[in-house]
Amino acid sequence: MNKLKPFSSIPGPRSWPIVGTLPYYFLKPCKKYDFKRLDRNGFLKYDEFGSIVRENIGPGVNILWLYDPEDIKKMFQYDGRCPARRSHLALEKYRKDRPHLYNEGGLLPTNGEEWWRIRQALQRPLNISKSFENFHPSFGEIATEFVDSINRTSDDFVEDLKRYFLEITGFFTLDTRLGAMKEDNMDPDSIPSKLIKCAFQTNSNILITDNGPPLWKVFETKEYKALRESQNYIENISLKFIRNKMNNLNTNPLSNNHLTLLDQYFVMDKLDEKDILTMVCDSLLAGIDTSSYTTGFMLYYLAKYPQVQARLRETIHELPLDHNLKNFSFGRAVLKETLRLNPVSVGIGRICQTSDAVFSGYSVPKGTVLVSQNQISCRLEKYFDRPHVFNPKRWMDKNQNYHPYLVLPFGFGPRMCIG
Repeated sequence: MNKLKPFSSIPGPRSWPIVGTLPYYFLKPCKKYDFKRLDRNGFLKYDEFGSIVRENIGPGVNILWLYDPEDIKKMFQYDGRCPARRSHLALEKYRKDRPHLYNEGGLLPTNGEEWWRIRQALQRPLNISKSFENFHPSFGEIATEFVDSINRTSDDFVEDLKRYFLEITGFFTLDTRLGAMKEDNMDPDSIPSKLIKCAFQTNSNILITDNGPPLWKVFETKEYKALRESQNYIENISLKFIRNKMNNLNTNPLSNNHLTLLDQYFVMDKLDEKDILTMVCDSLLAGIDTSSYTTGFMLYYLAKYPQVQARLRETIHELPLDHNLKNFSFGRAVLKETLRLNPVSVGIGRICQTSDAVFSGYSVPKGTVLVSQNQISCRLEKYFDRPHVFNPKRWMDKNQNYHPYLVLPFGFGPRMCIG
């Protein structure tokens, strides 16, 4: 049996006392990384150090970047019942500072048994496929409005997509039509416009506060202030809809034929108003930016590869009227190839919870932050033929055997994307 190599021998960028590798991100003489370009950072570290990289990014924060799909597989095998991760730290602080509104930080930053309680309760309604089927006609109406709004005016197509997905998210979650694509709601001061702006500001500043120096823990930085103000607006709008719904329940009994997520959460004993507020705010955060960017990239590739667009169009016309997607394999391949090249996140994060973890022959201590680099690995020739070419047919070739832990846009295991 080969002797395990020590954690300290894993290659990685030089770490200075106290500041760690932060000079590589901030000091001009030695700057080569950018917290806003995690994908570029990942390629640079892979090119210089290889398929496993150790980085001490600041006081007490050891990060292990994993590029080898076998190491990524191991990361999930060490998960246990309650996988832990280090993310959305400033959002967690914001919510813990408001115990009158929130129980904890919510599903995104919370770890341990509290995460398990929330996850179990919130997951159940999303597992009921009937709840999605009930909304098909309304989703069709929203799609028609979206096409009409594009024909009317389309200066920024990604902005149009954000409005479309805000309308979808608002209707499915709150049973409310926000009117995001109406002409009079195009004003920057309208509720839909502000919700879109606040979701973007929150997600952008989560990226910075999660990966930059944690000065926001000591005093209110510019980034934390922007996050606080954005969350405060989303919170107030969400509370308005939640409390209106609670008041209406007294006069309008629930119908099993049309239950929104909010309806189902209201009748669950394990959830209170604080949990429901967290769920609604998180849904608005996740449902706007991520869906719009993924759809934007997919439409870009379809425009760039007209032969793929033509085949997808034919496949859609052949779909049965009952919306059965079992035979929509090419459509799924198009989406998977889009997410291979442009995933929502560069990878997946975990906190190592075992004292005997081993990656690529190195012993890794408990408490180490593990981050898979799926986006970078998916663009390497060692794993994919012509990796930079958009080719959905690669996923329909039965002779190809891609590693199952390379393309994981929604995560894996107990902590994979809830929706």
